[in-house]
Amino acid sequence: MKHFKYLFTFLLLNISLGAHGCDVCGCSISGLQFGILPQFQKNFLGVRYGTKSFQTLHPPVFSTDKLTTSNEHFQNLDLWGRIVLSERIQMFGFIPYNTVVKKENGELFKQNGLGDISMIAMYAIINQRKSSLLPIIQNLQVGGGIKLPTGSHDVFTSDGTYVPGAQLGSGSFDILANLNYIIKYQDFGLSIESSYRYNLTNNLNFRFGNRFTNAAKLFYKIDFSKVVLMPNMGFSIEKSFQDNHEGLNLDLSGGKGFYGQVGIDIFTSNMTFGIQFQPIIYENIAHGNITSNNRFTVQSMYIF
Repeated sequence: MKHFKYLFTFLLLNISLGAHGCDVCGCSISGLQFGILPQFQKNFLGVRYGTKSFQTLHPPVFSTDKLTTSNEHFQNLDLWGRIVLSERIQMFGFIPYNTVVKKENGELFKQNGLGDISMIAMYAIINQRKSSLLPIIQNLQVGGGIKLPTGSHDVFTSDGTYVPGAQLGSGSFDILANLNYIIKYQDFGLSIESSYRYNLTNNLNFRFGNRFTNAAKLFYKIDFSKVVLMPNMGFSIEKSFQDNHEGLNLDLSGGKGFYGQVGIDIFTSNMTFGIQFQPIIYENIAHGNITSNNRFTVQSMYIF
């Protein structure tokens, strides 16, 4: 693997796949992030909702063509959970339900349904270890898994255009790798997370670019006995490789972005609730042809 391109969106140059193709578009299929997880040695089941949107410029292919724009809106509702198998081994599962809306030249393209299911196993190299010298607690998990091609990936628009970035799934088996590290000093803490996805080619001979995401977040615990508040702030750096079709890289694809993260988590003995806002600090997606809006996520978990 030569270079890493760390992700935010999969920006695609749509080529002809037995039909017409558009030039560039955003994508709803993203990497997996865990965030600040509650009660390390307990199982949980949760739901997470996220939304993001893009404005896309479509450069003219021929001199007779005109520059056009489109708007894409993606919503993801994930059912996800954790099963603790042993003191150091945990399994995570993600079942997404996606909604994709694309508007261009007065035409509306919309689809919703099951996305790509993912499973990840994590191993705790450092398991809630307390230091004998300082009042700090550390936890380090590494692991990997697989993303299954359960979401539809071959839906065409009414005029026969195939839009890879607006599909519910990638159509490929993909390999996942994750690293999570948390260090706490009294009521302060730092969470660092990295995720990488190695994508394979689907049955349409299309391959989404590999992607890598780094995120760091500072948090502070405010304990009200039965309720704990945890405000947090940080950033994420995301890039992606170019997409590939029939062995050729697509020029108007791939990119990088730097995003802020501001949120708060609320913990009780068996429930959590959290919201997160991600403003754009810097991005260069598809050579500037795609501009994304700020992102928003809300989630809740039941701990047992």
